[in-house]
Amino acid sequence: MNSILLFCVPSKKLSDLYRKMSEKEVADNYTNMAIKEFDDILNFSEEYEPTEPDMTGLIDTKVDRNKKLRDLYLTLFIRQPIIGVRNREVDILATSYLFNPESTMEGLYLPDMDVIEFQEPTFGGRQEKNLQYVVREIKLLYEKYKWKTHILLDEKEKNIKIVSSRFPNGIDIFDHNLLIQLATKNIGYNPNELYF
Repeated sequence: MNSILLFCVPSKKLSDLYRKMSEKEVADNYTNMAIKEFDDILNFSEEYEPTEPDMTGLIDTKVDRNKKLRDLYLTLFIRQPIIGVRNREVDILATSYLFNPESTMEGLYLPDMDVIEFQEPTFGGRQEKNLQYVVREIKLLYEKYKWKTHILLDEKEKNIKIVSSRFPNGIDIFDHNLLIQLATKNIGYNPNELYF
């Protein structure tokens, strides 16, 4: 199944603004956009509960990466079943790869890079238009908050298998290192610096 990948990183203008804010204010701004408004735009199928991630884990330690000596975490929401966007009915799956540096305060999510993968059960006709519509609406949300965005049509293979309570038999996801490489090349993501 082909995918559309939406890469999102804070723009320089947003980073400059973030650097004038407290860490809590930055986290509140990011969480409002990436979680609250994201979930407000989308309607999920009734059996899906979007508040609990499928996985959260440390992907790079401060030894491996110079995020101002902060660890980098990846939070995954896998194959979220989207049945509506605003007033439009759709049948789309979204997987969010949220890269977040560790916070000095517990429970805060800080901005770094978000990659959202969009898929549809079958291509062609109305579903393809719905897929493009969903991608455009989420792209506009990030751009409203002054994030840079870039769309890639995926031709890469998912080569990491994870197991979660929703996927006890395992499910394939993208290697986070591949996503970092693609973002660095295509959108100017800086893997060595903080955006706040």
